[in-house]
Amino acid sequence: MKLRILIADDAPFIHEVLKAHLKIYPDASVHSVFDGLELIEKYDSIDPHIVFVDLAMPKKNGLQATRAILQRHPHAKLVAISSMASDDIVAEAIASGCVDFLDKSFKVEEFRETVDSLVAGFVKERNVVNG
Repeated sequence: MKLRILIADDAPFIHEVLKAHLKIYPDASVHSVFDGLELIEKYDSIDPHIVFVDLAMPKKNGLQATRAILQRHPHAKLVAISSMASDDIVAEAIASGCVDFLDKSFKVEEFRETVDSLVAGFVKERNVVNG
């Protein structure tokens, strides 16, 4: 399975950090967008398996974009990323439909566990469907 990952963040540095950590998934195709409107458009065109979405982006913030994507793609797997990791912000991200939340100061192991868990879920779903 060719893993499709979409990174949505207005900070190019975050794209580089996430891409560096994603190199352990050699079959992954990683795409980047820099605002919420781009995120919605790109999601529709590539149908990613995993989306890392910053909560504070221009044009549409991450929560608005998450809700818009989930209206059209209810099984989308979006992981919120933010440097603002208060309990209220995390709760709001999860309530908006994100499957997980990562503080931008995450540990590499935490990032990999998140990706591995989502990938394992896709493999399991695929095996059930193809049965």
